[in-house]
Amino acid sequence: MLTIADFSVPKSFLISIFCSIAAYYVFKLFKKKKDDNFVLFLFWISCSIFYIFLGTSTLVFYFLPWLAFKIYYFCLIFAGAQIFIGMYYLIQKIIKEKKTRIVIAIILAIIFIIYSALSIKNARPAVRYGEPYLTVGDETPQGYWGAILILVIISFSLFSFRRDFKSGAIGWGLMGGFYGFYAFVIYMSISLIRILYFLVHPWYLEIFYVFIPYLAYKSYKELT
Repeated sequence: MLTIADFSVPKSFLISIFCSIAAYYVFKLFKKKKDDNFVLFLFWISCSIFYIFLGTSTLVFYFLPWLAFKIYYFCLIFAGAQIFIGMYYLIQKIIKEKKTRIVIAIILAIIFIIYSALSIKNARPAVRYGEPYLTVGDETPQGYWGAILILVIISFSLFSFRRDFKSGAIGWGLMGGFYGFYAFVIYMSISLIRILYFLVHPWYLEIFYVFIPYLAYKSYKELT
């Protein structure tokens, strides 16, 4: 009998491909325009790796459950990488002073290292909807802290978009910056829903992953 996990494996690998395509076009754009696109490239790479490990963990779970949980540790680490790289991507858009951005990058890197160490130390294996995952404790509702951080990122994304639109950095006649940025917002919005899990798997919302590589391509074509 097919379960949700049966569909989760190919879906995870497909999303990884979408993120890899986005990373490819963002990197090509970075080589032509030396700006904050390299941070966005790192973001899409971390997303792609996350879904590779997620799909692999779910697939291996059928045969070697103990190994699936070991692999899932990497999911936790790269989930954190997405959040912290995403935060720095937005900070680069808001703060222009290089020294301040370097200090913030160091602080975020230290917090990420602490997060990774605590995840490895405190995570415990569990099963949800037929898929392996790691819980960090029974007292705190799962994913709430991650959801709060992503909600903050989305809020700052909307602030940055509004500011750039008013300043003329993006607009109806200059949509290249909007396309790449909107792909980032779409991904974060879907991630927020996935973390909260108000539905088992909101597959109809995850269709929007298809737009991520397309928007990255459009951004590249518009800006080169």
